[in-house]
Amino acid sequence: MEQKATDKPAGMAENINGNANGGKSRQNYKKNIHSTNEIGKEARFEGREEKLKGYIYDSVDFKQADMYTRTTHEIAGHVGRNYTNGADVRQAILKMEIPTFPTPTAPPDGADAGVVRTWKKRVDGIIKREDILEANMKAIFSLIWGQCMEVLHANIEAVPGSYPMKPTL
Repeated sequence: MEQKATDKPAGMAENINGNANGGKSRQNYKKNIHSTNEIGKEARFEGREEKLKGYIYDSVDFKQADMYTRTTHEIAGHVGRNYTNGADVRQAILKMEIPTFPTPTAPPDGADAGVVRTWKKRVDGIIKREDILEANMKAIFSLIWGQCMEVLHANIEAVPGSYPMKPTL
């Protein structure tokens, strides 16, 4: 068998694509060399709620103020879309104040039965709305806690009196 004369050193095979990287472009070659080793690397925390992946509260990131605003708005939107009477909870999150619902004015003495019944229904509706709001506020505590990094959990728990109860996740 006769060998062709080439300018390559002996033992170097001729590549049909014409480069020494086995046909890969230089860009792909660099990408493969510099790829990170995923073994032993801890997964990045993205929050516990699947629908809120990536929206987290973090106390060590240099972008924490932007992350706080972005996460708070996303949680408020999530709650507004997915919770019963979610608009009330959304308002509480964004304004950081629990909304109050005005009680309708009582009908005058001697009002007809329809007016009295309507007033009672409205009062019952407000009481039900307040009960739902209270239950939702308890639920979002766990939701928000689940979106916090462990470092933030430790910081909150370290402040005396600021963390009176443990969430049940």
